[in-house]
Amino acid sequence: MSAILVTREISGSCLSAEIAVDALVIAVEGAGYILGIFVGYISHIEENVKSALFECNGFFHCVAKISILFTIPSMSDTSTSLSPILPTEGLHVVHLFYRVEQEAWQYLESADRRKRRDQLAKLVREMQGLPGTQLLPYSVVSPKADLGFMLLTPDLQVADRCSKLLGEALGAGMLTPVFSWLSMTERSEYTTSEEEYSTELKQEGVEPGTPEFTNKIAEFHDRMEKYMRRRVFPELPEAQEWPVFCFYPMSKRRQHQLNWYALPFEDRKRLMGGHAKIGRTYSGRVLQLITGSTGLDDMEWGVTLFAKTTSEIKAIVYEMRFDVVSSHYAEFGEFFIGIRMDIPDLCNRLNL
Repeated sequence: MSAILVTREISGSCLSAEIAVDALVIAVEGAGYILGIFVGYISHIEENVKSALFECNGFFHCVAKISILFTIPSMSDTSTSLSPILPTEGLHVVHLFYRVEQEAWQYLESADRRKRRDQLAKLVREMQGLPGTQLLPYSVVSPKADLGFMLLTPDLQVADRCSKLLGEALGAGMLTPVFSWLSMTERSEYTTSEEEYSTELKQEGVEPGTPEFTNKIAEFHDRMEKYMRRRVFPELPEAQEWPVFCFYPMSKRRQHQLNWYALPFEDRKRLMGGHAKIGRTYSGRVLQLITGSTGLDDMEWGVTLFAKTTSEIKAIVYEMRFDVVSSHYAEFGEFFIGIRMDIPDLCNRLNL
């Protein structure tokens, strides 16, 4: 930034100067503040002003009024002609976690704060209205972060644009990213095929060509279609019914004696079948979305859980730890717990 007007009161007199500075700027349409300015270069000012500004070896702490124009961008302001980047199947998923710079926020005037809150709410509504896009805001329960967003959208261009806009939604320097994750919805490679299910039916004495066999195969197709849609094109549950949010990344081990990828496919499928049975016992209590991040982020999957209480989150993660897939082969990243809420409630929770 250069050529900004800074006003400071020194020894009872108000000095104005046109200067170029390196500073954290907190600003909104015509008004803002700076706290802790490093003066990098001063031009077009008198020597007595220059020496006053450079007191304390070039660094001073003050609150300075800035007269600049600053507008928080909206989706319409950042439209692009770039071609969509679409996966062959499924959606891109971005988890974003931020810390609010409360000290900087407190130096804003109340009108500025209100305008920024309104802009954040507007931006979230605009993103939620994009075709095929879902955006979920939440308050993070712990000092790991203050707030977060879960974004699902097919186009990587849209995912990137939304992510950057959300980071600037309260103005430059107000939200500091502390964690993020990029993944994609995907099919499981371990699902039961029609051939395998037909074999199971035969073993149960249900013969092909019978009405019972035909009905069971039709039911199987219906179940698999719903399962695949939930995995590949999920609809996020309502916040009022499922308020608790949990996210963590994970990978499968590749150690010398415990290498998941060295196991034969049939062994891996059998183990995952047992793992899935545990998960199904939490039907109606925990909703789970597994997204793939191999080649996209630092671990291989992102796990998102929705529940009605933290007790259910704790219970399913604890029980899963005793399953061989977890106890022998799983490695876990950092866990985040959030409470889903709309933007007005979220701003109130964060004292914005």
